[in-house]
Amino acid sequence: MPMATFSQPVVPSTVSFTVKDSAGSAAGGSVSFNSDDTTATFTPTNSLAGSTTYTATVSGAQTPAGTPVASPYSWTFTTAGSQCPCTLWPSSAQPSVASANDPSAVNLGVQFTPAAGGWIAGIRFYKGPGNTGTHTGELWTASGTLLGKVTFTGESASGWQEADFSAPVAVTAGTTYVASYFAPNGGYSYTPAGCILIVLGGLYRIDEEYAGKT
Repeated sequence: MPMATFSQPVVPSTVSFTVKDSAGSAAGGSVSFNSDDTTATFTPTNSLAGSTTYTATVSGAQTPAGTPVASPYSWTFTTAGSQCPCTLWPSSAQPSVASANDPSAVNLGVQFTPAAGGWIAGIRFYKGPGNTGTHTGELWTASGTLLGKVTFTGESASGWQEADFSAPVAVTAGTTYVASYFAPNGGYSYTPAGCILIVLGGLYRIDEEYAGKT
């Protein structure tokens, strides 16, 4: 994520932070600040295109006393070559059991540790015809702190279902996380001991067949 650090605190509402590609098209996103209001971070709404040069520009910043910061500052960066989102499993992949003979409400989850820092874009799960009801997906820290939650909508009767968080959730290399989804009426799909973490090249998307009940 592009970041800009100021030499002194600024008023967040006065800061304009844009990210544009070479054609001048602006990437959608949000800007957040650290507790001291000295570092601004741009978080894109969607993953940036691969192998693309972007220009980030910060302007308009003022100190709490109303003093303008120096003229706008811009820099360029180029994204990695792999196009995101990308997956390790094709959409044609299917678990060995489409719907378990288990009507219990369960949370199904997978534990993972990113090898590199990035963002979690969303969660997918494979749905069999017996997996009914409203499904939700969650991302947790290893200690159980909820980092993100999303409700699956517009589901098909069966097959891969996907839901993205309202904004990608940042994750840290070497830190363990847990992704899960809730099946309110059981009937979940699974391959014994089967689960998969889909790496998105800066983003991660969790694909789950079944990794255990919680």
